[in-house]
Amino acid sequence: MDRVLSRRNSFSDQSHKVFTRGTFDYLENERGQNLFCKYWHLDDPTIEPKALVFISHGFSEHLGLYEHVGRTLAQNNILAFGHDHVGHGRSEGIRAYVESVDEYVNDLMDHCKIAKREYGNVPLFLLGHSMGGMVVLRAGLLYPGFFRGIVFQGPLIIPGPQLGPIDFRLSWWKTIPVGVVLRLMDWVDPEMILGGVAMNLITRDEDMKKMLKDDGLRWEGGCKVRLLRAFVNCLYDNLAQLRNLTTPFLTLHGDHDSLCNVLGSRLMIQESRSGDKSIIEFPGAVHNLYIEIREVREIALKRTCEWILQRSLK
Repeated sequence: MDRVLSRRNSFSDQSHKVFTRGTFDYLENERGQNLFCKYWHLDDPTIEPKALVFISHGFSEHLGLYEHVGRTLAQNNILAFGHDHVGHGRSEGIRAYVESVDEYVNDLMDHCKIAKREYGNVPLFLLGHSMGGMVVLRAGLLYPGFFRGIVFQGPLIIPGPQLGPIDFRLSWWKTIPVGVVLRLMDWVDPEMILGGVAMNLITRDEDMKKMLKDDGLRWEGGCKVRLLRAFVNCLYDNLAQLRNLTTPFLTLHGDHDSLCNVLGSRLMIQESRSGDKSIIEFPGAVHNLYIEIREVREIALKRTCEWILQRSLK
């Protein structure tokens, strides 16, 4: 296929699912919703990238918050791409709401299959933060062998400290009372919003806190009941299948992350059957390492690029 594609902002696709509206590119998903896409191509369009990386952002986020991540990957000859998950950022859909996490996964796979058709010989990786980490773990479990590797960054494998009276970490029997409470709330109002997130739980960097606060595309509320039910269902299904994870992976986690428990990353290392797996813990760091204090985010990005480039050669 003609490599002049790299001069454009998007991947081409014979199904016409990817299209341009104004100055923006969109992917139409299987449910007819238009998802806002971002691409960080290499500066030199004649050079084939060493790797492709789909970036899966976290809850309440959008890909505009990953500009520095995408640019850093592109500077290392890695073509990064992705879309705002449905209901997030500039994508269509009810804000912060899905019936099942598999909706996110299906959209991810559609986009990645287009990338594979465009760059068939270039290894494809996943990078997921927080909720996005839960999504890419599910993609790795459902599609073994499709991806060369996965980078998890503060992934949602098990929740961090209990949510009020609700604590559904690790113990499978806790799904029963949790499920009953959530079903009752869902019956009352599936879009009922629970709690919120303080900026100091996301990053210790004051400039980054201001950036998040001033960002008009972020969802600023808490988690809706129906979305939380979808999360719980996915989390327990993922946990039950951890031994089936064979894709190489790196997980990066702050050991003071109170939103996504670092025990989840340790559990993946312990339980998965991948022959190539590693964990890097950052002492004192909180949730989003890519926007943490400068020394943390620089190391996190450096380790991400190194890991991907090393495995792109295999």
